[in-house]
Amino acid sequence: MTWTPVGSLFATTSTSLTVAPTGTNQLALVAVVAESATVFCNGISGGNCTWTQIGTPFKGTTTAYYVSLWQGVSTASGSATATLAFSGTTPTIRAAGRMFSSSIGAWVVDKRGTIDAAATQTFTASTPTGAGELYFGFAYTVAGNLTAGSTSGYVYALDPNGNALCYDLACTSAAQAPVWAGGTDTIFGVDVLIIEGATLSGAAALSGSGSLSGAGVFAGAAGLSGSGTLSGTATATGFGGGAALSGIGALSGALTGTFTQSAALSGSGTLAATWIGLLQQPPAALAGLGTLGLSGVQLGYPAPLAGQGTLSVLQATGGLVFASPGATIPQAYPGSSQVAVAPPGSSNWIYLGTIGVVTALTYSFVCPGGADKMTCTVMVPATYRTQAFNPGWQVRVTRGGHVVWTGRLDEPVPSAAGWTLTAVGDGQRGTDFLALYTSTWPAAQPDEAVNQAIARGLPWVNPGIGSPAGAWFGQQVDSGAQTLTALLNLVTTRGQLTWYANSQPGGLPGTDISVFPLPSVPNRLLIVSDAAPRTLGGDINTIVIRYQATADTSSSGGTAATYGLVTATSAASVAAHGTIETFIDLSDVGVQSSGAAQAVGNNILAIYKRASFTQPITGHYGDLMTLGGVPIDPGTDQAATCCRAILTDYGYGGEVAPGSPIQFVTGAYEWNDYSQVFTLTPMALWDQSVTGMLSATNTVMTPITAAG
Repeated sequence: MTWTPVGSLFATTSTSLTVAPTGTNQLALVAVVAESATVFCNGISGGNCTWTQIGTPFKGTTTAYYVSLWQGVSTASGSATATLAFSGTTPTIRAAGRMFSSSIGAWVVDKRGTIDAAATQTFTASTPTGAGELYFGFAYTVAGNLTAGSTSGYVYALDPNGNALCYDLACTSAAQAPVWAGGTDTIFGVDVLIIEGATLSGAAALSGSGSLSGAGVFAGAAGLSGSGTLSGTATATGFGGGAALSGIGALSGALTGTFTQSAALSGSGTLAATWIGLLQQPPAALAGLGTLGLSGVQLGYPAPLAGQGTLSVLQATGGLVFASPGATIPQAYPGSSQVAVAPPGSSNWIYLGTIGVVTALTYSFVCPGGADKMTCTVMVPATYRTQAFNPGWQVRVTRGGHVVWTGRLDEPVPSAAGWTLTAVGDGQRGTDFLALYTSTWPAAQPDEAVNQAIARGLPWVNPGIGSPAGAWFGQQVDSGAQTLTALLNLVTTRGQLTWYANSQPGGLPGTDISVFPLPSVPNRLLIVSDAAPRTLGGDINTIVIRYQATADTSSSGGTAATYGLVTATSAASVAAHGTIETFIDLSDVGVQSSGAAQAVGNNILAIYKRASFTQPITGHYGDLMTLGGVPIDPGTDQAATCCRAILTDYGYGGEVAPGSPIQFVTGAYEWNDYSQVFTLTPMALWDQSVTGMLSATNTVMTPITAAG
């Protein structure tokens, strides 16, 4: 098995890249550097190749640009133009690549590394799984000082801009760190190791009685069902699909490379794995009766045992976990959400999976607010304490290649099961900061208070809230007399508005704060298969409002202040359910018209929908979809969405608009990554417990006054 270079180096500084395969099924490797801290290459098309990205875009720290690595498989021969696409406005581009031909026409990615260093001539070391792999590396050079080196086995080249590209067609099993000549330079880029191996496309399976053996790579499922023996003796790579034993029999593998899919035993039998490489894909599992033995394997996912049997994991450390087991099973497996921590103000993230198995992960969101709480257990002894558990460290949860939750660690708690970590979400960090301002109230609010808090360390980004229609400020609140969260609640609650600190992609990079009207157009379909009880308890439809009609001028010989009452009513709700009244007092705000006071009441009524739910709604993958019916990965969703409920096992009725579907704003959302269950709480939730009813009575019956 050998690799052969095809053609010569190709490079571009535009979105067009000329690629010239000489046949089909050749490998093109292309590195794309975007001179931007926010924009990266997110697609390549054309060039007589089919393109896929290797890993995810990498953002440097020494050089704060993005680099991404792509592999193309040629579908035709001849020179053709490939087009580069980007996640935003096209930045300055430095892209270069090389084409290679495999003697057997099959390969698998071993690992991808990154390069981000100053004052050096050496690429960052990457260690192959075994000898004979193809190494490819590319680095953007800041000063263009590098010249071709002399590391044994390597071919060196410089693109027209002085950027460095090198490859080795058959590297040794030692760490690969090619050295360049010339002067030292600040370099930034990416490298990859590719394993060549025979591929049996499709399913390599045995059903019934017999034997199935393979000396290469199984690109599909390598499975045994029934009675028989399945063995694999690949020395360069592992099975690309699931290696599974179901029923009675034995599954063995003497692999020294990468096993990229699930290794599973179900029923009675023995699954023996003596691989010395990397078990990359979840899960390694035993269900029923039997033995699962893993010796010298780097596990990227917890190896669980269900039923009766023995689970043995020797020399296991944390590693890679992918978000999906493949196209045939589109939902993510448990463990797809990864938790990382970093010291305050640092970008040196440490994945907790490299410390121990992470289990019982849940994270949640609230609206108004944002990221709320996170908890997980790291399965290491209680006697083991690492600085990565320190309270105050940053926390982020990533899933499917992007950040879904951010926050700050609380004090960890040791137990026999390991260390339980909890964190407060960035959406709740406004309670840690006071609303300080110097301008005349309410000018420049809430932007001034938010921006001052950000300057003092609040981990938010403010694109500019401005003065949204309906914003309510009430009586002046002294600078520092309330928290930032209280200020945002004051501004939004009586204006049919809400606020949200979004940690997920969309908006500015980071946790960006925004104030916006309560969503009224559904963007989620929610399948509700279990009856979700509802009540009229929270169905307030009439508000009597006291307001100050004229000013008090008695101190100067005039008249005392006068006050009035005005009523805000939801006529449709009254007609459907009868009158349910409450009272609020706005008189301490100062003089206002009856229309202005009534508008406040109308805005409050917009929050209460018929009828309030008495408990949250739970669901699994497939129960939460786009309006087009496409399932959403529930581990990536959050609060502040607008759901249209589809009730599958029971009827509904009594709506304000008869016959209309039930819809509501998501007030709280939690994802349990261990049980694969989401818990969605409508914003109009009514607590029917004794404590809840007493609290609700106090809230409804006691006059509500403006802040201040």
